[in-house]
Amino acid sequence: IEEIELIKKTIEPVKVVEVQKAIKAEDIKISQNGKSIIQLGSFKEERLALNAWNIIKGSNSSLLKNIKPFIQRADLGDKGIYYRVKITKLNRSSAKRICSKLNSRQKNSCLVTRL
Repeated sequence: IEEIELIKKTIEPVKVVEVQKAIKAEDIKISQNGKSIIQLGSFKEERLALNAWNIIKGSNSSLLKNIKPFIQRADLGDKGIYYRVKITKLNRSSAKRICSKLNSRQKNSCLVTRL
């Protein structure tokens, strides 16, 4: 329970102003050519990153089924090592829709970037 509280404290909400239609797992486009990435969080320990993914996926199983995360190790110099939870190889519209849906459900901090 302590880890869950720590994870909740490190995830900041992002306001979403667009109204999105319902999204289903089969609407998500993952391909070898997908150039968008969703970052779901960044954590000081790899186990916290994995736990965060399990919590997010567990709460959004219909949306995230069959999706595997990528945990990126990032050395930020003086700030230390962080582990970023990401979903990769999405097309841009799928990435934006997933972030919007996740933010509306759980107020997760969700960042869409390009490869």
